[in-house]
Amino acid sequence: MIIHRPKLKFKEEPTLRPWTRYIVIHHVEPLIDNTHNTHHTIQEVHQWHLKRPKWIGFGYHYYIDKKDCQIYEGRQRNTEGSHVKSYNDCSLGVCFDGHFGEKGKYEGDNISDKQLNASVELLATLQLVYDAPLRRHRDFPTTVKSCPGNKFPIERLKLLVDEKKFTLLQNEVMGLPIIPTNLTFKAPLDSREKTDYIVIHHSAVLERHTVEDVHQWHLKRKDEMYGIAYHYFIKKDGTVFEGRPRDSKGALVPCINNRAIGICLEGNFNKETIGAKQWEACVKLAALLEMQYRAKTHQHREFDNKTSSPGFHFDFEKFKSEVRKLKAQTKSILSKRLDDGGEIRQLPPVAFVPAEKYDAAADHPSKYLPLLQGKRVAVVCNQTSRVKNIHLVDFLLSEGIEVCKIFAPEHGFRGDADAGASIIDGKDPQTQLPIISIYNGNTLLPSSEDLSDVDVILFDVQDVGVRFFTYLSNLTDMMEAAAVNHKQIIVFDRPNPNGFYVDGPIMPTATKGRKNPVGRHPIPIVYGMTIGEYAMMVNGKGWLKNGMKCDLTVVWMDKYNRRAIYELPVKPSPNLPNWQSVYLYPSLCLFEGTIVSVGRGTHHPFCCFGHPQMRGSFSFTPKSMTGATNPLHKDTRCNGENLVSFANDYAIVEERLHIEWLRDAYFQLSNQPFFKPYFTTLMGNTTLEDSIIADQSIEDIQFSWQREIHDFMITRDKYLHYL
Repeated sequence: MIIHRPKLKFKEEPTLRPWTRYIVIHHVEPLIDNTHNTHHTIQEVHQWHLKRPKWIGFGYHYYIDKKDCQIYEGRQRNTEGSHVKSYNDCSLGVCFDGHFGEKGKYEGDNISDKQLNASVELLATLQLVYDAPLRRHRDFPTTVKSCPGNKFPIERLKLLVDEKKFTLLQNEVMGLPIIPTNLTFKAPLDSREKTDYIVIHHSAVLERHTVEDVHQWHLKRKDEMYGIAYHYFIKKDGTVFEGRPRDSKGALVPCINNRAIGICLEGNFNKETIGAKQWEACVKLAALLEMQYRAKTHQHREFDNKTSSPGFHFDFEKFKSEVRKLKAQTKSILSKRLDDGGEIRQLPPVAFVPAEKYDAAADHPSKYLPLLQGKRVAVVCNQTSRVKNIHLVDFLLSEGIEVCKIFAPEHGFRGDADAGASIIDGKDPQTQLPIISIYNGNTLLPSSEDLSDVDVILFDVQDVGVRFFTYLSNLTDMMEAAAVNHKQIIVFDRPNPNGFYVDGPIMPTATKGRKNPVGRHPIPIVYGMTIGEYAMMVNGKGWLKNGMKCDLTVVWMDKYNRRAIYELPVKPSPNLPNWQSVYLYPSLCLFEGTIVSVGRGTHHPFCCFGHPQMRGSFSFTPKSMTGATNPLHKDTRCNGENLVSFANDYAIVEERLHIEWLRDAYFQLSNQPFFKPYFTTLMGNTTLEDSIIADQSIEDIQFSWQREIHDFMITRDKYLHYL
């Protein structure tokens, strides 16, 4: 694949794109003359785009020339384009020279095989690097054009690209020979509808055997297996053989045969351990298939409690981690091909900031003590409100600040109450300060009497960057109370441990009156702002009651890396005990509105999910404990998935919500009521619930909220204090 780089000159340097969720196909809108000439060079298109208002030049990232059928680079591939309104910050544009639809009396071009084929390796590589689907420009709701035209063979192109992806991975990157077998089946095999799962099996036979042996065993079965049930068979020496055709239904896991590919390993891994060559081949094949289909690998026993396949000596957690790492290495190799090994501009990778390097605004007293001296201060705080190792209240008192009362949010002043439990008023035994609850299952607005002897409200609570955290509603309530009672409110900023991405549907109609505590304002599930930036947005957008504004001051941090996961020095709630649980919380909290447990009542809450009737590679039994006195499925064994190793591989996984975990659990438990009314409370409507029930693809589900994300990002950018 040769990519020509004409080095176009732009009016200004294009902005780096934060993520890539779509690869968008376009054609040129030509200036048609009497000869119907629709061939234009990339330089000509660049000049047209330079003349457009607010455009800085060529809007696409790649251009496939109609005449010479060569690939040309436009914008660098990691920058924002100007090719699809409201989606430029999450998409990459590929434009085909030519016009493949009607324009006036012109009937449009028919694309040549040569031009179409010229794009296939590029598009296959881009899809593998970005794990992003192909979409036409016309598929986006902001597009009024027919681009890339009704004559453009998009389905044919997708088939060509899919086939190229497989051969590219198999032959040129992973070097994984797959030996064809041409087995004969009893009857024609049905095609598979979709591919969501890659399932690992073992043959459970110690003696040496071949793919033909397995085929003969399965031919003799009286059910409708028709021959070998698996799509691939891996010998102990690492040789990979085809079984049934790759696009056919499987035949050994009835509940998912229509959406899974099966890999069988020669051997019995209840009685022996897998060898290095067979392990390596299986890792490569699973990684290849996951990248090809955007699917997820499971063990056979996760779907059938009557089997132990692929055996208890098969280290599945290690296997999944190695698959993730190989996928990351493969993407890196393919990225270098796109850039001819050169360096390109790109955002830095997500970093990890350990607890000992955590730094918050409260850790810099010189910034805020002068603001508090001589004032009567009410503090909204909990166990996370620290100045290094000293609680904020104790520190302020030691500095002579007149703290007159404490407002306690969900989980209480000491942070050990159950989620949703009412917090009662009281007195702090150490300081004798009155504690006033601002949470009783819903967030509470302080009364005028509560604030009558207060000059300044100080808010210092660690949040986790997720809309469901009730501390955000507490902040809104305190800002509203400050506005009504003409008090100043000061917010101490703290790092957002999930601030490196934005995803999820926007909370609908969230600004009308006092709404639910897990969705007060129109923001996505993961909103990518610090608590201080969020406060500025709430005030600036007039989201307080009746559009009021409060007297707001934010004490900013000295340094904050938005592209980082932060290990918090103090757990922000009883069931978020470590950075892994905080990292997984945005996706796993969706289960709180279902019958599935997220590990409350165990020592690994929000690091797993499961249900007594689910099948999975991990088991846990919730027990009554501090912070979870009556957990879901208390004293009952749950089966599901442990996500700790997934979290540990944060640097090589996608920066997005993982809706597939919710979808997979629903698929296993859809024979009973799965969603609870609280799911609607979390989401604000039933749209996601309906999409899961309708078995929509993860791609289509996430596409449904992408335009809202774009609009939110525009609003959000006005209030960002840090780069």
